[in-house]
Amino acid sequence: MTRLRAFAWLLVVATGATSWAVLSESLWFLEHASSSRPREIGLSWWLQSTLTRLELAPSLRLPAIVEHSQSFEEAGGFWRFLAMGMAWNLTLCTGLMILALPVLRLVNRRLRGPDAPWHPAIPLGVGLAFLAPALLHRWFDMASIGSYTDSFFPEVAAAGLALTALGWLCLRVLTSERALRRGVLAVGIVGTVLGAGSLAVGTGMAVTTVPVDAQGAVPQDDRPNVLLISIDSLRADHLSSYGYPRETTPHLDALAREGARFETVISSSSWTLPAHMSLLTSRPQFQHHVDTPRERLDSASLTLPEIFRKAGYTTAAFVSGPFMRAEYGFAQGFDLYDDYSATPAGQASTLAITSPQLVASLNAYLDRWQHQQPRRPFFVLLHMWDAHYDYIPPAPYDTLFDPDYTGSVDGRDFRFGPDVHPDMSARDLEHVIALYDGEIRYVDEHLGQLFDSLRARGLFDDSIVAVTADHGEAFYEHGLKGHRNSLYDELLRIPLLIRHPPSIDAPRVVTPQVRIIDIAPTLMGLAGLATPTGFGLRSPDPRHSARDLSSWLTGEADPAAAPPLLAVSQLDERLLALRANRAKLVHNFEPTDRLELYDLAKDPAEAHDLAAEFPTRSAQLQAELIDFLRLREPSTTTPLRPDPFHQETLRALGYVE
Repeated sequence: MTRLRAFAWLLVVATGATSWAVLSESLWFLEHASSSRPREIGLSWWLQSTLTRLELAPSLRLPAIVEHSQSFEEAGGFWRFLAMGMAWNLTLCTGLMILALPVLRLVNRRLRGPDAPWHPAIPLGVGLAFLAPALLHRWFDMASIGSYTDSFFPEVAAAGLALTALGWLCLRVLTSERALRRGVLAVGIVGTVLGAGSLAVGTGMAVTTVPVDAQGAVPQDDRPNVLLISIDSLRADHLSSYGYPRETTPHLDALAREGARFETVISSSSWTLPAHMSLLTSRPQFQHHVDTPRERLDSASLTLPEIFRKAGYTTAAFVSGPFMRAEYGFAQGFDLYDDYSATPAGQASTLAITSPQLVASLNAYLDRWQHQQPRRPFFVLLHMWDAHYDYIPPAPYDTLFDPDYTGSVDGRDFRFGPDVHPDMSARDLEHVIALYDGEIRYVDEHLGQLFDSLRARGLFDDSIVAVTADHGEAFYEHGLKGHRNSLYDELLRIPLLIRHPPSIDAPRVVTPQVRIIDIAPTLMGLAGLATPTGFGLRSPDPRHSARDLSSWLTGEADPAAAPPLLAVSQLDERLLALRANRAKLVHNFEPTDRLELYDLAKDPAEAHDLAAEFPTRSAQLQAELIDFLRLREPSTTTPLRPDPFHQETLRALGYVE
């Protein structure tokens, strides 16, 4: 047997061993997480993401069978999933092998001459097709199924390869070449099957640990559906309905006219991860403790989708930002958590266009939901990413609000590029803001399409539709750009629009200050659900507790008669802010310990720091802040180690060094 042939067969055997290591590792995990749900099959996540980046995803849909979440608690659920996954991955890897064969044949001819036989390239192609993806599982998809494999994967894989090498050596010494070929061929075939299985359970499948509890009784037919929409990086003062002079949000403006608009809503933080965790838990950052990319929500924490699911709702989420991945604990309570169809990755995260895919995925879900008998009402979370930087809206939105600009500055590389800086010309900055507004209008157009789809299905008027954001965006109002760098109102003041004709006498405007932590109990109140014990922030001081505002919308209570709600926001360990209706205190811990005080009634732009002029008022608000911090609870989060691929995405966005 020639060296090339021996190497090729050894590679096939190694493929089987490595695939077995990955498969056994994944099976071990699934055995110890019997209530898990795989959210995607095999390499379809990668394929769908590629189609999305090429803007082909809406027209080139994957087969529905590989998009469905499979429950392992159903009879035969795991084996059905494994069979589908093996078939799916076997097809993909066979295609990869076929593409690799001409290259391998060319290399073989270069090394051995033009008359070199063809067949040695075949086992080598099989090896490359199945060994490489199995090994990539170690690096590519670790965070999606947890960091549990860090402790034993290298040992398992090394042992498998060592045993393979030893077995091949024994066969080579103790048997004839013919027996060796047959034995290695058999192992190669088994390795191919195991390779498909390992990829089904490993690379790209992304198991999400979702506790599956009792679904509850099927509710009455008149229970409203709930659609909660969060638009990333959307500051309230850039919506037309909030007084912005440009018509950035005609469809959201219509939603406001047909429902309720909250004038002043304050987020718990100035970046996505902790703000959305506060949205779904009704807890501030220092209680849920998910404030770094290395923390995962404690599974004992009660979340909004869990409450709806226990009440009999079917729950689903379609998200598109890297900080909305299931690994942070966001999937808790969702029957389906789609963070793969439209979530950008790597450098593409700043350039991706995700709105078409998100709307298409949600419409496909509604198609399936409407064919279910009997139907349970749905709770759906939709996270829109496109308003996030970079600001490169597609035509005609790229010129919609600034058609006469002739300069060279565009919205690309907003975070790191040299063109966007504090000393840039006012005209260039105006153009960057116009591009941001174009992104908002682009998202609004796709939400309009979604609302039209809900109308066509007869669902719009019977559903609670709420639209909000996680944080705003800065354009050098305080010398800073982007977000996650301050706690001024351009970052903390977010929109909140709620439409539900059976409950809300429209149009209604709520003027008192509310918080992002009030949204979840308000949605529960509108849906007729009581806020369960243990959910959300609770305090002896009613000004701090998360509050159900549904009575403000239905006219059962007067907002002016309620105690004023105090909003506390936090940015890591660097900044804290306490905001009342008229005054705001910002406590800076880094680089120096100092206070800032603003009179919001006279100075809504927070341009004049009054802390030195009014030390008594500063001390009073600081005491309020200290009282609030006494509600801090010990952290019970689970440490996370993001996979290198996700780390690259965070680095591209400027979230990690």
